[in-house]
Amino acid sequence: MPPEGNSAPLLIRNARVITCDADFSIHDSVLIDGDRLGAVGPAATLASKNPDARTLDAGGRAIIPGLMDGHAHLDREGLKSVYPSLAGCASIGDILERIEKLVADAEPGDWIVTMPIGEPPYYFGVPGNLAEKRFPTRHELDSVSPDNPVYIRPIWGTGGTSCRSARSPTQRRWKARVWPRRRANCRRPLFSRPTAAGS
Repeated sequence: MPPEGNSAPLLIRNARVITCDADFSIHDSVLIDGDRLGAVGPAATLASKNPDARTLDAGGRAIIPGLMDGHAHLDREGLKSVYPSLAGCASIGDILERIEKLVADAEPGDWIVTMPIGEPPYYFGVPGNLAEKRFPTRHELDSVSPDNPVYIRPIWGTGGTSCRSARSPTQRRWKARVWPRRRANCRRPLFSRPTAAGS
């Protein structure tokens, strides 16, 4: 935006204007007209067409378009076709039913790992999107998966999840603890190394 009282366009020259157009063209100047991008191109051409423009020397710095940060959490995006989805689950009962079906197809001791609770790709409103307004507890997961440890992936890399401990067919035991996080209703699993049964 131009300063109040000055409606003259602004010509930024001596820049590397990266347009991100189809040809990925790079120019040395850009003209800003009000709150709009007026033109890009050679400084001499833009100056001759806009003789009243104010001028700013960019000192060879790069100028890029405003970018909307539509980034993805790559581990989650990359694994969404690998791990089962919990999309459509409106209650803890729905989640338990989904996990129970996964357990039925697994060997005792196999880990049951799912995508986060909520609707992809954003998973907004968790756990408020569930009827109970909370995450499932370890004991609820144990009720449908007594012989398989369950790990519900967090929305973000460090978010909340539920987990359980179980014995595998090799008689090794995973010790799992759930620690409260600062954010309400979030839990972070911390797993120790597997130890021989009974230790």
